[in-house]
Amino acid sequence: MRASQEDENLYVNVPPFEPETVELVYNDWLKMKNRSLSFEQRLFINNLMRERNEILPLFMKLVFDIISTWHSYDPIDEKLTDLKDVDDCICYLFQRLEIIHNTVLFSRALCYMTACRSGISENELEDVLSLDDDVLKSVFQHYIPPVRRLPGILWTRIRNDLDEYITEKEVDDAPVIYWYHRRFIEVARQLYVSDLNKADQKIVFQNLIDLFKETWKGKNKPLKIDDPKLVQKYKLDQSDGEIQANRFTTSQPIEFINVDGRIQYNKRKLNELPQFLEKLTVDIAVPVAAEEILFNYSFMHAKFSCSPFLDIQHDIKLFEEKFLCQVAKIVGEIQKEIAILNMIYLLCGHLLNEYPDNYAFEITSRLGILYSMKPNITNLIKQCDEQSPRHCALIVPYCQTQPPGNGLVYAMNKHTMPVVDLDFTEKQMASVSLSNKIIVINMQTGNTAVDIQLPKLNESYLNATTIPNMIMNSTNQEEDMIDNDSDDANSDDREEEKFKRYMFCVNSSHHVYFISSHGDIKFHKTSPKGYSTVEIIHKKRGLCLLVEHNSNSVECWDLGQDKLFSKIDLSSDALIKKVLSSKISSSLILIIIILYDGTILFYNFEGLKFNHCGTINAGKHLDLVIVNGDKLICTFDSTIPIDFTYIDLRALSQTKTILSDKEIVKTLIAFNPPITSKPFVKIILPETSESISATEAPLLFMILTKESLCIVHNCMKKDISYARIPGQFDLVSTTVQHSNSIYVARRGIIDMYKWRCIEGEDDIHGKCKIHHSYQLFVSIDISSCSVLTIKPADDSGGMFLCSMENGAINAYNSQVAREAFKKIPPFPRTTELINTIQLSGKHAVTLSVSKQELTTWLYQHQTAIESTQVFSNSIKIDYYAVLSDTAVLIITNTYWAEIYSMESLNKQTLFRLHLRHPTRVFVIDEEVFILLTNDGSIRFITRQINKNNVKFNQTSNKQLNIQCKYLFSSIITLNSKQCLIVLADDGHSLAICILNDIIYMNIDFTQHSSSRLLHFTSDESQEFLLFYFEDKSLISCRIQLTNKHSYELTSFNKVDMYYLKNTCLATIINGKNELYLHNIHLHTSSPEPIQLENECEQLCINKSGDYVFVLVKPRILCMYRVKDRRQLARLFVYDHVTTMTACNDFIILAMNDRRLLTLMIADPDDTILQSKIQALPSRALKRDSNSAAQKVMKQIEAYQDMSSDDYHSDFDVMEDNNDNNVKRTPQPITSYRYVNRLNGKFSSSKMKTDESYRTYFLANYIDKSDELDTTNTMIDDSDSDDNDDVIIETPSQVENAPIKQEHNLDDIHEKTMEHDRQQIKGIQLANVGVNNPKIMNDYSVTSNTCILL
Repeated sequence: MRASQEDENLYVNVPPFEPETVELVYNDWLKMKNRSLSFEQRLFINNLMRERNEILPLFMKLVFDIISTWHSYDPIDEKLTDLKDVDDCICYLFQRLEIIHNTVLFSRALCYMTACRSGISENELEDVLSLDDDVLKSVFQHYIPPVRRLPGILWTRIRNDLDEYITEKEVDDAPVIYWYHRRFIEVARQLYVSDLNKADQKIVFQNLIDLFKETWKGKNKPLKIDDPKLVQKYKLDQSDGEIQANRFTTSQPIEFINVDGRIQYNKRKLNELPQFLEKLTVDIAVPVAAEEILFNYSFMHAKFSCSPFLDIQHDIKLFEEKFLCQVAKIVGEIQKEIAILNMIYLLCGHLLNEYPDNYAFEITSRLGILYSMKPNITNLIKQCDEQSPRHCALIVPYCQTQPPGNGLVYAMNKHTMPVVDLDFTEKQMASVSLSNKIIVINMQTGNTAVDIQLPKLNESYLNATTIPNMIMNSTNQEEDMIDNDSDDANSDDREEEKFKRYMFCVNSSHHVYFISSHGDIKFHKTSPKGYSTVEIIHKKRGLCLLVEHNSNSVECWDLGQDKLFSKIDLSSDALIKKVLSSKISSSLILIIIILYDGTILFYNFEGLKFNHCGTINAGKHLDLVIVNGDKLICTFDSTIPIDFTYIDLRALSQTKTILSDKEIVKTLIAFNPPITSKPFVKIILPETSESISATEAPLLFMILTKESLCIVHNCMKKDISYARIPGQFDLVSTTVQHSNSIYVARRGIIDMYKWRCIEGEDDIHGKCKIHHSYQLFVSIDISSCSVLTIKPADDSGGMFLCSMENGAINAYNSQVAREAFKKIPPFPRTTELINTIQLSGKHAVTLSVSKQELTTWLYQHQTAIESTQVFSNSIKIDYYAVLSDTAVLIITNTYWAEIYSMESLNKQTLFRLHLRHPTRVFVIDEEVFILLTNDGSIRFITRQINKNNVKFNQTSNKQLNIQCKYLFSSIITLNSKQCLIVLADDGHSLAICILNDIIYMNIDFTQHSSSRLLHFTSDESQEFLLFYFEDKSLISCRIQLTNKHSYELTSFNKVDMYYLKNTCLATIINGKNELYLHNIHLHTSSPEPIQLENECEQLCINKSGDYVFVLVKPRILCMYRVKDRRQLARLFVYDHVTTMTACNDFIILAMNDRRLLTLMIADPDDTILQSKIQALPSRALKRDSNSAAQKVMKQIEAYQDMSSDDYHSDFDVMEDNNDNNVKRTPQPITSYRYVNRLNGKFSSSKMKTDESYRTYFLANYIDKSDELDTTNTMIDDSDSDDNDDVIIETPSQVENAPIKQEHNLDDIHEKTMEHDRQQIKGIQLANVGVNNPKIMNDYSVTSNTCILL
């Protein structure tokens, strides 16, 4: 948007006053005040005004305030003649008031008021004046009052005399006083703050710090009396004139309860204290800041609750960067800890702004490993343990997220939906991300500049294009069509304001929106068929191409005007496959239309219309087409034996006529070995850069296949070649500036590869040997959520941003990540997502989503995988049960029951039994496995312990006389004994299996629900069953075994989710976002539901039934205490949760990154909570010098010491050619052919490897002369071949076979051709004819083309 010009009509120009005007004004003002001047006084003032060049209104007002206090008998002060401007008047006024009110008192009062950023409250001012010993001694010169506090009347008198220059306003939720005019601020700051000597400066700011620190709250502060008379009068000889007295300062708590009963934060303290501390010397300021601010839990929690992250970063930098040449060692160590804290805030600062109760979790989970190693960090963690339960009653028992220095340098969690698009604005000043909203982040500050909620759709958004300086109302269309895409038009504007003028074009499959940064929709268009192309071709005008699927027209819309700008209509039988555009110059845009029949149409958009300028018939085998500046790159399907076609578009951009197919030169390029396998998945271009043009970069483009990534490049500036990196990749990205660093993604894993061309020694023919080498530089396993975008930074080959399916945006430094991988052990994780968790003692046993990976974990004091068993593809685990922390019994889909030791799942089974039927397994009394098969048989397997030997034996069998193929069964406790309950297939008959007996009874549900039963569950410690039906009905059944067996049914509201543990039943109604808590034993329910903030995703209750845990969207874990329904915790978890469960003291969450997250339940009303926390091994004070914590500390310190220059070495890790991690392959042989038509016969024999072909191509198309020279082009369009070529598709395993490195390339080519000839001799032809050629060969074929001799 063009910068709006200020409307001059909105401003009134006030010229300087004339002396005559001043006299008239003074007369009126004096009359209003019932004052008058003597003739001499009036004459003096008139002369004073005539001597001034200009008389500003404020100058006139200040002079009047001075003379309005005169008496007729007062002599004229000649100093008034020195008043030249407003500042002189203010100084004169202050000097006069100093004489009236006591110099020390007046100057200190103005000093304190001016030193505050936006003013000071009158209570604060009186308090700090009372703390000022110099003020008290100047006031109490003749006596010492019993109350050592400044009399309020003294400040009131000063306030009355300054009343016209002071304004009252609300700052930080408190009323303050401050200067009403900027000149007063600047003069007062110069006189009373800047000009203070070091001693007075220390006194002033120390008093302000003491005020907000509450240093003397409720305490006596010593006052040294210097006057000998007062010392003698009050007999202070023995104390050397010092007296102790309470100054009665008001309280300055960090938080308090307001009149509405809500927590309110003392923003005055939070904002003023850091800036006052910064004024002190570094040896004083840094230790106090560490204790009172930076490593103070209450302060930082409050700061994140009510201040933007930018302010917090500013506060940290005040002390992190504070420097003194001879700074004490202890101060330097504190600053290192501050730097670590700053690194943490870069990872979670924005998150903490939104979820401040996460503060203790983020600090402890990331820095817990440094406990006892860094004193300030240790103190902060202790405060988190002691104080955070009142905000979030979930304690991190040990380090569970990566500490700083692991490669992750920044994280943002503003999105809750998948971030499908991520891009930088010009010069990477901001990042723009798209999910169900658009967020613009200022990359200089990390601040959120724009946050737009997009219209809600039933499909995902796909792309967003940022338009920084669009012209909304065009006056000169010809001039406005010159588009430089620059964002510098308003470079003088504040960055935040610039971002707020951005416009955005966003589209889904069927919708296109044009939206302002304020969320206003300027354009909306919908297509029932969907759009195949939505592309901005002119940012300055906001012109957008829209093409529907299977359409024969291209529409160009003016988004700002919401009207059709132009349109290209093709013949009715032409169907458009894809439309591309390329900006050739600031005034010329080339439009490329690809049709399904292989026709490519070219239109130039110059001025105000589209002009047809050329056509190419590429044929039906055309596959991928991409445009890169003035180059068009085409690939073909597997029937065409070339790798790609290169078409220079300069001729099309320069022509004034319509070029035919024969007038456009195409270059066919083929490699030996070729790029495999076809069809190619995608062609990827490197991200462009301002500092380097695409023509200067060695990398041209990348081809992604199903088996590898092929990097097509200008090899050593001698030939076009490709380097191959094998693997299956979902996403690929790189930059022009750092094209030797390739980023690829495989679901949630990002790999960074380094590659380069290596020039070796000349061979016997004098030709240089060239190899391509690549290396996996670093692999970062982020999550099971897919990586959706990768954006490398221009200024560093190691920095990149990525967006995730879970809504997270992370910034990584690959160099740091590589170093961290060597020093910091990774967190344990499974290979697949976790689906279920069962707890037993100190162990957790998990089963993956595929039901093939069974894992045992230690979870209470550390997260560690103890053992894992991964079963083959054909074997899955249907059910499993855990026995008293020792063994696991699994039921496989092949009907085997197998028992493994919990500590060694991957070893031999302890017991094995074939069951022949589907089976469920349970545990009774932590001693016995019960197996229930769907034929009604029940088996008991008991454990026998003989010394150190554990055995399992089948002890007894029982047979039910009911049908139970659905295996509806559970464990309950009846008469203090655990027993198995089985529900028959008829849904009414129950079998109660006790060790020595089976009891049968019938249940009638007809009055409660008639729909199909879905789930049947219970709590093993209770006598209640829960039945959940298809119509969402939930019914509890209480079983009573007396002389007459009975049951009692209780119906609940229809629910979406439920969970039963002990006597607590929690139910969820997602439509209303309501949580109900029931005491199933007493048949009581909460009178009112707990209102959840969003839809519930997970629900569980701890083992004792005292706490309910609800995970609501977007990944917020809430904890409620059952007895009073109070919310004790609200924690944002870092990734999606697949399942969760809880024991008495811990809740365990299975995270989407395939790890377990353990949190300790920390009820603030628990009297032994602190002893539980201190008993955690992670809170121990001893650290081994070789411990993992020491290694982490060394990595963090190394990261702190690394300069940015350490990240710019592009490939120094590959200097050692003997490195086993570096893979080398010979340079493929490149052949060329120049043609005018693409639909002719492509013969391998026509491809040339001559030096002249290569030289011509590099000179005209890669090095790019200003004008395309086609006069000497060696065009070969003939269809006649030197040999009868038959195209044979080469098996991929042969094409990708490694070429031996010891041969030079010419030798390889010669041997390959000779081997091919030998292979041809073994070909047998069967039924060969014109209409049915068939080639059969039982040998491997090693080239793309077999020549029949």
